[in-house]
Amino acid sequence: MYRTLVGIGLICALVIVTVFEVTFPIIKVNKQRALENAIYQVLANTKSFSAYHLVGNNNLQKVTDNDTSDIYACYDANHSLIGFAIAAQGMGYQDTIALLYGYSIRSESIQGLVVLQSRETPGLGSKIESRAFLDNFNNIEIGLDAIDNERQQPLELIKNNSKTHTRQIDAITGATISSRAVVVILNRSLSFWLPIVAKQQEPIT
Repeated sequence: MYRTLVGIGLICALVIVTVFEVTFPIIKVNKQRALENAIYQVLANTKSFSAYHLVGNNNLQKVTDNDTSDIYACYDANHSLIGFAIAAQGMGYQDTIALLYGYSIRSESIQGLVVLQSRETPGLGSKIESRAFLDNFNNIEIGLDAIDNERQQPLELIKNNSKTHTRQIDAITGATISSRAVVVILNRSLSFWLPIVAKQQEPIT
């Protein structure tokens, strides 16, 4: 019986390893394709993009592997820089929420948001992926102070559809925690990236 159990264990381990080796490249390709589609989705008129990572405190350096990047410079048909697609993640109600949002340097605004990964409660927290919630993040004005390039005001979560400004985000009824998590993740990311982006608009090519 001992030998039988050991044999079954070895077979199961071999099957698991084989399945992982076969599916990993496919999963990686699908993940890459989803990321590229999201980049074109969050920033209108994007025709091409380049991946960058942060070097030092405020310098962006181009990379060839999109998996190692958190920020993507987006260009129009004339290869003029129109903005950045920025990845951000943080803890939700149940697990990590991964986002990608588009920031236009021309209008100083968030143009769109896509949820790349979420394991929030089906039917409630999962509604952060719904169009009704994501529409909150279209054309949000994010003004920067002319002196230190700091944000003037953060995004604000509100309830009961009492929205009076684009920076106010309507919470999902029954999923306030997940809604708040998205706002917290974005505020943290914006505070970090926008001062860097404001300084690097022209040198990025």
